[in-house]
Amino acid sequence: MVVLGVVLFAAASAMCGLTPKGSLAEAWIVVFRVVQGAGGAIMFPAALGIVVQTFALRERGRALALFFGIAGG
Repeated sequence: MVVLGVVLFAAASAMCGLTPKGSLAEAWIVVFRVVQGAGGAIMFPAALGIVVQTFALRERGRALALFFGIAGG
């Protein structure tokens, strides 16, 4: 799921960067920003699960604080 989220987010980011000029620009950017949000929504819980599974219980608090600090930033 993380890979799917990253690929979806990256593809949508690329499409946002390729926004055409003209009458379709606003619709284009809105649609691909929504797709970016969907990719982030898929990626976030799976990445959180990876952090929880990777770190031992004693280290998990620090790892989650770092994860949410980076993700929140």
